[in-house]
Amino acid sequence: MKTISNSLFLLIMLLFTSTMIGLANNTAAPPPVYCASNGNSQYWEYIDYVAIGTISRISGPETGGYFDGSAMSTDLVAGSTYTFSFSHANPHGGYVENWTVYIDWNADGDFDDTGEKALIAVTYTSVNYNYSITVPATASIGATRMRVSMRFYNYPPPCGTFSQGEVEDYTLNILSGNLCSESYEPNNTKGTANALAVNTPVLSQISSATDVDWYSFYNTAVAPNIKVDLTNLPANFDLRLFDPSGVNVMTAKHSGTIDETILYNTAVVGKYKIKVNGRNGAFSNTLCYTLQTNISDVPFRLSPVETNGSISEMSLYPNPASGELTIHFINDNELPFTISVMNMLGELVYTKTESGLTGNSTATVDVSRMPDGIYLIMVKCGAQTITNKFMVAQ
Repeated sequence: MKTISNSLFLLIMLLFTSTMIGLANNTAAPPPVYCASNGNSQYWEYIDYVAIGTISRISGPETGGYFDGSAMSTDLVAGSTYTFSFSHANPHGGYVENWTVYIDWNADGDFDDTGEKALIAVTYTSVNYNYSITVPATASIGATRMRVSMRFYNYPPPCGTFSQGEVEDYTLNILSGNLCSESYEPNNTKGTANALAVNTPVLSQISSATDVDWYSFYNTAVAPNIKVDLTNLPANFDLRLFDPSGVNVMTAKHSGTIDETILYNTAVVGKYKIKVNGRNGAFSNTLCYTLQTNISDVPFRLSPVETNGSISEMSLYPNPASGELTIHFINDNELPFTISVMNMLGELVYTKTESGLTGNSTATVDVSRMPDGIYLIMVKCGAQTITNKFMVAQ
């Protein structure tokens, strides 16, 4: 009888364990709960535009300094690069605003992991700014949170409340980077160009030495300006843009696998076409490129400053500094330059813009109110930025 009782006991335990495992396997894990964050005041500044993929939102100041846009989502492909567009409003004066975009790439419910501070930026005026965000190839597949935070004077933290600014949350659906194929064929001629949705990335292949991909899209009278990005190149591919009359108006053809970009600011509205081809027969039938076309009401530019500059050979003295730091660099043009200083937490503590002089340039920074420590200084002229470190020892 003892042997039978033990057998029955073991059978009951086995059935119970199997049942519990089955229940566990059929119970979906609850979505992560993210920490709260908001700005206390939107009197001086607030976020008025955010766009990435199919997310595009224009807004006024949010009650409580926070907008829950988690119901709004867009698909992003792991390993691909996307344009992130944004702007701020200053209803009572112009101020420098500091931005941080946090993305929970591993979907663990926080923004603390390496690379989850996906973008930091500074905006000076209320125009649209365009930066790139690359989805890590190792990002978790599925839905995750993107937090867009803007704050006056300092970069915003991922959690908590700060005095002036705003926070907006959105959902990103991360797709596997191995989902591409030649799904847009046949599009090997200008006449068979495949229609594209603007502001949305597509993945495809140049799968043979003779393969050519053609695409078409429309700009509008409201948003006539055009930006085309060809990224994640597996081989040496070229990019061309044709206007509504069929003229090749711009070509981008770097060497190797460098990303290709075409900026075409125009008032001509109509059906445009894009051609992607391999240079000298270059192709890959296993790896895909990413193509994205954006249109905008404001002219596109390579950076927040429209013209290109050239600066080099920065030197700082004294270093360590107390009271005043002198910056020396060579400026190849007379464009204005902006000096920014950040502490080791990535917070902006000082910024100013000065008129440029060709050749040897000198500027000073008042460090008398900065606590002792190490700082990063950036001098930006046109599309170029040079950086250096210095120490404050009062």
